[in-house]
Amino acid sequence: MKIAWSLCATIYFISATLLCCLTLIQAQYQQGSEARRRTYAYRNYLQQYLYTRRSNPPYFTTPKPKQEFEVSRARSTSKTTRRTTTTTTPKPVVISPANRLAKIIEKTGGKCGARSSNYLPHAKRAQKSPKGVQQPRRGRVVWDDDDSKGASPAPRGTFPWMVSLFVLLKNGEALFMCAGTLLTPNIAVTAAHCFTNNEKQTTWFARVGDNYILQSDPEEQTFRVSKIVKHGNFKPLGSGKEGDGRHDIALVILQPHRSSRDLYGNSNQEEGLVKYGKDVKPICILPQSDYPLNKLTGLHCEIAGWGMTEYNNSNSYPDSVRAARITVGDVSDSFCNYLYKRNVHKTGKFCAGYGVDACQEDSGGPLVCRMNGIYNLVGIVSSGKGCGIYPGLYTDVSRYMDWLAYWVEKESV
Repeated sequence: MKIAWSLCATIYFISATLLCCLTLIQAQYQQGSEARRRTYAYRNYLQQYLYTRRSNPPYFTTPKPKQEFEVSRARSTSKTTRRTTTTTTPKPVVISPANRLAKIIEKTGGKCGARSSNYLPHAKRAQKSPKGVQQPRRGRVVWDDDDSKGASPAPRGTFPWMVSLFVLLKNGEALFMCAGTLLTPNIAVTAAHCFTNNEKQTTWFARVGDNYILQSDPEEQTFRVSKIVKHGNFKPLGSGKEGDGRHDIALVILQPHRSSRDLYGNSNQEEGLVKYGKDVKPICILPQSDYPLNKLTGLHCEIAGWGMTEYNNSNSYPDSVRAARITVGDVSDSFCNYLYKRNVHKTGKFCAGYGVDACQEDSGGPLVCRMNGIYNLVGIVSSGKGCGIYPGLYTDVSRYMDWLAYWVEKESV
């Protein structure tokens, strides 16, 4: 770099000296036209050379240390190809309440809504009754067909999602009160009106794997209730102007056992929670909120429970779970409202059943429909007029997916 600067300085000095000499020569030979012309030419050349070298900086073949090259922000007139990389922030994936519930049920229990028997309550029994012999009316409602399977005890594994709820009396006896449906190893869903007169959870206990109400079953497991979660806007029937039974849904949280055995010494529990098996499985839920009931009209649906089979007849209690086929979506809202003198839809319920109905102490039990071989929870037995006289009222479970998803996520273990 120093050698380049010295060379430039030397050339500059020689050029300046020649310019001075040519100026003197011009003064001496002003009379000679040819000499004057050549002198002017040489002088102009040297002046142009000297002035050009002053205005241009030295040229470097390598960039200066830490030299930064800026790119003009102005629009270029030449045609250039610009590559623009666009980074899109992915939108958050919104999981529906139904999917949230389904994931919890699958995670905690595996396959749901599976029935291990081929039982259908309306199907004929293999051995019919002898002619002239009237069979006892052991179905959940009064009907003419006593030769159906619904009029006799169901085989094991028919209702693995059902839960029986009892109240412990002061004298130590257990009184059957309501039914429920198992969602996870520690949560069952039922009707809120079951706890209207008794919300003290320490007096309640639940039983899963229960078929015969008065005798032990192979996978029967009994749990105390640690928490009762009723819908915040539930209004019992007859409680003032708004006492229309609206939002009749509740959750029962089961208390895990400290040991591997339940209250009766059975060792069917797994880590103190409900242990799934042939007789104990969770129910599935419908694939979306606000599921259209008319889509269920052509499906096989049924109701089940341990309640009376005749209205106000305490001698009509069955010895095991009874079921009946029921049609969903065939009772119009206007007709249902006419029968019950209120807007039933606003109470979160729907009407179902003509001559087929739940009865007393069937409250909280499930109305299930079979979709692709799997049973899904559609309704919860809520209320009605008599037994089998009017269509019954059932809580529309698909309208409470948000509420269920919130509490099941919060209380699942």
